[in-house]
Amino acid sequence: MKAGKLKVKDKILVFILPVILISLASTSFLGYKLSKQIFVNEYNNQKEQVAAHVISAVDLIDAAFRMLEINIEEEMEEGILEFKNEFEKAGGDPEKVSLEALKSKMGEKYDLIIIDSGTTIIKSTAPEGINFNFMQFDEKLGEEINSIRLSEDIRHERIRTNVGTGHLSKFTYIPTDDHKYLLEIAYGEGGLSSFVSELELLKIAAQLVHANPIVSSIRIFDVYGYEFVGSKGNYQPTEESIRIVERVKKEIKYEVDDGDKVKSYFLIDSKEKKQTMTDNGKIVEIVYNNTAMANSIKSITYLISAVGFGVIVIMILIMFYLSKKITYPITLLSIAAKKVAKGDYDVIAEKTSQDEIGELSDIFNTMIKKIKEDFEKIEKQKAELEDYSRNLERKVQDRTIEIVRTLEKSKITQKLLEESNLQFENLFNNMREGFAIHEIVCNEKGVPVDYRFLEVNKAFQDITGLKIADIKNKTVLEIMPGIESYWIKEYGRVALTGEPFQFENYSEVIGKHFSVNVFSPAEGKFATVFTDITRQVLSRETIKREKYILERILDDTLSGYWDWDLVNNTEYLSPGLKKMLGYEDHELLNSPETWQRLIFSEDLPMVMKCFNKHVESLGSVPFYNEVRYHHKDGSTVWVIFAGHVVEWDADNRPLQMVGCHINITDIKKLEKSLNQERELLKATLLSMGDGVISTDKDGKVKIVNAVAEELTGWTHEDAYGKPFEEVFNIVNEDTREKCGNPIGKVHETGETIKICNHTILISKDGVERPIEDNAAPIKDENGDTSGVVMIFRDFTEKKEKQERIEYLSFHDQLTGLFNRRFLEEKLKEMDSKRNLPLTLVMLDVNGLKLINDAFGHSVGDKVLQKAAEIVKRECRSDDIIARFGGDEFVILLPHTNSIDVEMILRRIDTLIENERVDSINLSVSYGWATKNKASENTADIFKIAEDHMYRRKLTESKSMHYKTIEIILKTLHEKSEREKKHSERVSQLCESIGVALGLKNEDVRELRTTGLMHDIGKIAIDLSILDKQSQLNDSEWTQIQRHPELGYQILRSLNEFAKIAEYVLAHHERWDGKGYPRGLKGDEIPLEARIIAVADAYDAMTSDRPYRRALSKEVAMNEIKNNAGIQFDPQIVKIFIDVSKN
Repeated sequence: MKAGKLKVKDKILVFILPVILISLASTSFLGYKLSKQIFVNEYNNQKEQVAAHVISAVDLIDAAFRMLEINIEEEMEEGILEFKNEFEKAGGDPEKVSLEALKSKMGEKYDLIIIDSGTTIIKSTAPEGINFNFMQFDEKLGEEINSIRLSEDIRHERIRTNVGTGHLSKFTYIPTDDHKYLLEIAYGEGGLSSFVSELELLKIAAQLVHANPIVSSIRIFDVYGYEFVGSKGNYQPTEESIRIVERVKKEIKYEVDDGDKVKSYFLIDSKEKKQTMTDNGKIVEIVYNNTAMANSIKSITYLISAVGFGVIVIMILIMFYLSKKITYPITLLSIAAKKVAKGDYDVIAEKTSQDEIGELSDIFNTMIKKIKEDFEKIEKQKAELEDYSRNLERKVQDRTIEIVRTLEKSKITQKLLEESNLQFENLFNNMREGFAIHEIVCNEKGVPVDYRFLEVNKAFQDITGLKIADIKNKTVLEIMPGIESYWIKEYGRVALTGEPFQFENYSEVIGKHFSVNVFSPAEGKFATVFTDITRQVLSRETIKREKYILERILDDTLSGYWDWDLVNNTEYLSPGLKKMLGYEDHELLNSPETWQRLIFSEDLPMVMKCFNKHVESLGSVPFYNEVRYHHKDGSTVWVIFAGHVVEWDADNRPLQMVGCHINITDIKKLEKSLNQERELLKATLLSMGDGVISTDKDGKVKIVNAVAEELTGWTHEDAYGKPFEEVFNIVNEDTREKCGNPIGKVHETGETIKICNHTILISKDGVERPIEDNAAPIKDENGDTSGVVMIFRDFTEKKEKQERIEYLSFHDQLTGLFNRRFLEEKLKEMDSKRNLPLTLVMLDVNGLKLINDAFGHSVGDKVLQKAAEIVKRECRSDDIIARFGGDEFVILLPHTNSIDVEMILRRIDTLIENERVDSINLSVSYGWATKNKASENTADIFKIAEDHMYRRKLTESKSMHYKTIEIILKTLHEKSEREKKHSERVSQLCESIGVALGLKNEDVRELRTTGLMHDIGKIAIDLSILDKQSQLNDSEWTQIQRHPELGYQILRSLNEFAKIAEYVLAHHERWDGKGYPRGLKGDEIPLEARIIAVADAYDAMTSDRPYRRALSKEVAMNEIKNNAGIQFDPQIVKIFIDVSKN
């Protein structure tokens, strides 16, 4: 059908209704997209904020631990020197190093450890660690330990912290010169320092989880897969943690979407550019909860859909209403036309509007009036024509013609009316609203008791389910006996009074909701227009229910929403929004004035400014604010105040705006806490012992602490805002050239850098100081460098210590000669054709261990120093002399053949033979070998020289030992005449007892010698103890009890004295097993030792002692008898008594 032939009602529905529906659908879709984008953007913003907070907390803690690390390394420097010195003084023998004495100097926080070449702890101040093997525990760790032992450098391990237990530790490793051992200093502290404890990482992570509804959990791992957990947690890596670490190392950052949750992983790399066995990087896992966001988007989708559908239904109803308004006057006109067609010319078409249809009613009434007048004229003229027919024939004819024409015109009008009536009938039958004409039935009192159906259209039949054929001309009680009386009463009132009526009601009989318009076209009759609104009613109930659900969701997510009618300046505030501010729903009015009254007055202008920008940009500028509200209890509530205009008029004026309030009070409190922590860190930086200068991204100075002021000569006020290189003037110590700007290098690389050695800082007043420092980047939440912090210190004292350490690393501290490390490097360097012939000499000091045992290490050290002095004096300046081991020296002589070296060694030998150290003769054994060809292997030359030296030592050392033992006895007897006479008398007594026992002459001579040497170990006992006149204390008595062992050590150095050494060791054992040093009992004690015990005790009792006078022989003899079988061998006592009598 063409548009021009459509009925008025159809035109309304065809042209206007689709436009409205499309507009409403577009608006709803845009509102949905906008709301969804708001939720997604806020969700992503919160994710970025959480990640930034974690990164910031890790960076703060890492910076704090770096400060602790620097301080600990400074404390360790003195200990490193002392540990290395003590080890070298002990001749490289771990057993002679007193770790406990070193620990007492360094403090209880330190433990000292010695590790052998098999990676086993052989000595430690922590007994539980002894015999621990690194290689067995972890092969990689064992290989790392061996690598350090074989290196030349002191290795500082990065600081370690256990966040769960609060334990802090740090380890430093010092390889020995001969690379046989690795010295370790372990620092341990049970708790972190106060300001670091305030920055505890797990605590901050827990606060983030608590403060953010979208965060389910936060876990942190180190780069080996160890998770940072509480003290009761499992502090071990798992397969999952190792898998996470490996992937993050490759990808740096990635996310895993598990539907309801998103797991985000990223690496925080905080390692420094320095040698380290550990890596302080951290891997962070943040689990985000998608459920809240998905539910919010789903709820807003339901809300927008429901609102849009409701608006569509309302618009349809309005269109039907307008359609009815148009078709009703047409219906009246159609009824009037039908009456005219039946010959009733008195009818008048009612005019119900002033539009085109109203004009048509006027034309219709004028036409009917004209027709009526014409017919009256025709009747009048007909009579006149009959009276004057003959006289006025021509006029009658003319008039007849006129009447005919008029009649013809009337027929045309009637035809038009019939066509109009047909159109009205079509409109009546094709209406979408149910339409019916009824006749009211009253009783004898004129009260309506029933009504009859006269006319109904097809739509009425479809809506009500009542067929036209079954109800036409029947009363309602005949059709529906159970109908509610309400309908008859209301319809009767309209039919009798003529007052129109509109209402909505539910028919239980039909089971539907109706919207009914009732009017009376004539007295006693009424017409009804029915609209089935069952779907609309159910939709309203659904919208109401879904609105309730949405409000509950927003309540649970600490959110609330609002809907602002900008035209009427009314606003709906959800119960959740009011609850957020401490109010019940009924306590606050739904109006813009409500929130404007509760918001902080200083925040309101910001909100209105943002609103104006949003409107002026037609929504392209987001309406987003973080503002404060006054809570009912007087506290402050921080909220995100966001929204969007969802409806505009044709002139782009806003009509409606919707949005939400999200409670972020906990997040703001956390931000405040983090700001306080930053201020705490800033205060710490300003007060720390190192110089600190902080710059912004442009290299301008922002912070200068007190130490930096002193070192640079610039005050904080003078330096603020100045370029860094103007304040920090550094030059190379050797070239005096200006050094590059370290701040610029950090900005370029984004990594921590360390200034090269030999850097001099020139202060503002011209003072020059050597410094050491490093510059580290300050990262923002995106990982970009936003500034740099420079930490530096006066290097003067440390430089001197380092030079001392460097000297010690190449020199033997005791003798001042080069050490083994230097020798091995120099040998590689000199092993070239230009140095041939190259001679290598090995020297060994004879009897050094015996001297150490007898006279103490101090005398042994003097012997080594004297030997080194003579060798150095007699060698040439180009020769390399090194202490190779405890008692060994090596000489490298370039361009020296065998003849030349023999001359040098003869001079050395002559000087040494004539040298004495505390009455001790010096003696050395030596051997040499010469490399004459480049093809010869240096290691083979070394082996030949060593073999020659050991062959000479076999003959020379024995003679030296005899001489030394003689010197020991002579020295002991010179120290104490009493000890000399005591030894001689004991020797004589032993000989007498041996003869009485019938021992062989050879055994008697050995027994006599043993008696003479039995107290040789007292050479190492201080004379003040031997001559003490009062009773010995426990410590002094312990020293005295050592002399049998010392004597054993001295005598066993010669094979000829091996048996005598055993007898001397046991001469203070007791028959009952309570003696010392080994607690031997009865026959376990050698016979010779049992004889010496009796002779020694008897002579001691009968001789004067510093602490008492001599006992009589009788008393002494009785004491011997009384202790027979207890202290002494009873048989020896019996023989001794017999010998004494004779």
